Amino acid sequence: MPLNLWVIASWHDWAYGGSFGHRAFTESAAIFAFGYASLLQAAAAPGRRRVLVGLSVLLMLLSVHLMTEYWRGIIPFGRTTWPQFVAALRRW
Repeated sequence: MPLNLWVIASWHDWAYGGSFGHRAFTESAAIFAFGYASLLQAAAAPGRRRVLVGLSVLLMLLSVHLMTEYWRGIIPFGRTTWPQFVAALRRW
């Protein structure tokens, strides 16, 4: 898994042809799901599990927000700068 991560993350074009995010990790999603399930299982206390699930939901909502900003053209197709990214975050 670390070798897979290194090879994918070191590619020169982070967008992999103009998509939102790192679409090359799609094939690794099943492996990441095992790690996430293990993390949920390790959070045995109900309070910890609720915090973990709540944080996961917030991160998913953030991802959906950024994806819609990308579709609307707020986040550029390529060469997005940090100020452009922060501006897209502030539009929430």
